Amino acid sequence: MEKKNYELTSDVKRGDISTNVENLKESLRNEVEPFVEYEIEDETQVSEGKDVLAKLRKIRKMIDDEKKRVKSEYMEPYTSFEKHVKDMFGDIDKAIKEIDEQVKLYEQMRKDEKYQEIKDYYDIVGIEEVPLDLIFKTKWLNKGYKEKDWMKELDEEIYRILVDFITLSEFDEDNLSQLKIDYLNNGLDVEKAITRFQDRQRTTEAVEDETEYITITKSRYNELLEIEKKYKDMESV
Repeated sequence: MEKKNYELTSDVKRGDISTNVENLKESLRNEVEPFVEYEIEDETQVSEGKDVLAKLRKIRKMIDDEKKRVKSEYMEPYTSFEKHVKDMFGDIDKAIKEIDEQVKLYEQMRKDEKYQEIKDYYDIVGIEEVPLDLIFKTKWLNKGYKEKDWMKELDEEIYRILVDFITLSEFDEDNLSQLKIDYLNNGLDVEKAITRFQDRQRTTEAVEDETEYITITKSRYNELLEIEKKYKDMESV
């Protein structure tokens, strides 16, 4: 865009309205003051009151019409100025919208390409059980983030996870698959994964103990029924 001076300059002078409003205000106040506490006591005053009412309403309308005319005329320079400014805003905003959309589209395409580069790399060196999105950092997509930087951080994440898998294996190799699932579902946190696994085990053991107790109790109950039956048979002989 060509370098020019686009500063908007304006010279505003205080408007001057030549009017008799102050004299008229004083004169009108004296005229209407007797009617501020107007009291009607007979038919004649009713007729007079209606007369005055019509005249006052007519005067009020005349004054209001003149006020509106003066305001419109007084504001005309600003109204014209504002219209020109709004027209300029329309032109500027249209250009801003178009350029902004193009910049965002290009930037998104650049990020998509970089994400694909990172994904291709992870497909080669990554861990099959761990989706890339679980360890992906959005800062890697930044334009200033160099390839060697995100590769280094990604390699460190992969190494950390492999060490965590060894820890989980040492904790309980027989249930390593379930431990890995708990690990993935708890933010790649070893301690949380083990805690979740232990909680599940305790719950399972409690249910098994309760089931075993019910089985034993039922078996004992059947034995007692059998003894009672034999006792009754003996009595009947």
